[in-house]
Amino acid sequence: MNLANVASLQSLIRARRSEPALPAGERALYENFAIEERVTAARLHRYAHTLGAAPLSNLDAFWQQHRVRYLDEHQFVEKDEGSVPDTFNAALSGPNFWTGIDDNVVLYRLEQVSWALKGSSVDQAELERSVRDATTNPGPMPDAARTLLQRVVDEWNNRRNLYPSFATTSDEVTDLLAQPDWVDRLRDHLGLGHLNPAPGRTEAVLLMRYTVKEVHAARAARTQGFCIPTVLDGTLNPWFFPTPARAGIEGAVYEQGRAVNLAPARTESDYRMGLELIHSYLDYRPEHIVRWGLISRPHQADLAQQRRWHLSWLQLNCDRDDFACELNHV
Repeated sequence: MNLANVASLQSLIRARRSEPALPAGERALYENFAIEERVTAARLHRYAHTLGAAPLSNLDAFWQQHRVRYLDEHQFVEKDEGSVPDTFNAALSGPNFWTGIDDNVVLYRLEQVSWALKGSSVDQAELERSVRDATTNPGPMPDAARTLLQRVVDEWNNRRNLYPSFATTSDEVTDLLAQPDWVDRLRDHLGLGHLNPAPGRTEAVLLMRYTVKEVHAARAARTQGFCIPTVLDGTLNPWFFPTPARAGIEGAVYEQGRAVNLAPARTESDYRMGLELIHSYLDYRPEHIVRWGLISRPHQADLAQQRRWHLSWLQLNCDRDDFACELNHV
């Protein structure tokens, strides 16, 4: 990303990166903006205009501007606004559209129960009981479970806006889902660092499953349903890592998002990148809820080390030894 076009952010990064005790999480946020290649000039211009020219005094000021001014205005788009998030605006993000994904691909996504039930008439115990009733026995979903889950998703869908959804594919996580601690493993593999309960506590989540075809059927007219993630598509996240815009000596597009894995690895060879994509809005149905899970293991990965290994694998996979060289020239 040409940070010269976002002078306030460039100045903040230059000032903060010289700090000897800069926290790894803060450094990662700045690195993501420095190495991002996929943001188009048109979208960067919009971002710079939204952020404004006023100096950013610290990370909190940057976080506030990114969240309140950019995301709220251009990503958290309400259904009745008649527009789409920047992510799915062809004029701003066209090169990142993932057009070749097959309709039959199955997708998975984790959702926090606390978010699903925000303002709901259903409590967590009721939801857990209904999810387990609906998903643990073969055959049709019991009527009582279906009725309650329908009420939950109806209330939930009414609150949701068109903000892009991060998801992964069934091929990527089938082995993980077969493990007893599948929910902790999935959290780690997808780099969901915000799902990090304190020792002795848990975070309840729902495993959602649906198909590419369903997303395509629900997408707004003239917009693309799937995109490769960029640093502007979500909140500031140290576990996010941009992918190269082009890969290999022939310049092929690298059509994947890659999540930083939270699972500690002993060596670079043991490290495995996660696969992620973003898709447009889909109304949830009871059938989309396929598991109840409790994240119970705090993640304790070394962020800086995981990101170094992640970068090495990206450079190798893409035949791009020069990827992220911008880190030295912010």
